[in-house]
Amino acid sequence: MSAVFGIIVAASLTVPAAQTFPSAEQTDLVGAQAPDFSLHSLEGTEISLKSLRGHVVVLHFWATYWQSCYADMGHVDQLYREFKNQGVIVLGVNVGQLPRVVQQFITKKGYKYPQLINARGELILQYQATDAPTVVVIGKDGRIASYRQYEQGEQKLRSTLEAVLH
Repeated sequence: MSAVFGIIVAASLTVPAAQTFPSAEQTDLVGAQAPDFSLHSLEGTEISLKSLRGHVVVLHFWATYWQSCYADMGHVDQLYREFKNQGVIVLGVNVGQLPRVVQQFITKKGYKYPQLINARGELILQYQATDAPTVVVIGKDGRIASYRQYEQGEQKLRSTLEAVLH
């Protein structure tokens, strides 16, 4: 975990002493009901997980200061373009940054998938997304179907989406 990320979490949230975080291989969250949230997109639209029930939802937790996110962002953007007409909703969840910073980065890179702003980082704890990138795939039933940390590569993400859709 980067030092910057640790500072954001420490500064914005109180973490219970018993709080534990998953390793990249933890599957505790798989099968669990996905924690609901309500965040604003870069365009200012409020999006809640509850409103997306019935769709497969991909949450991609990232930040501009996590260079490990950059490769997966390209893959996630490609899969967004490919699967958006198949009932898959792909959402970037920026962690701890101001909307203008996120917008500048997304514009510069040319990514098209929608971005949610989580400047205080509350969703990090709800989804235990302590390493970047973290990709959470939520099934149509609102349960977590896949939980992965670290770069996955396009084929692994594609296989996961195809499995959840069928």
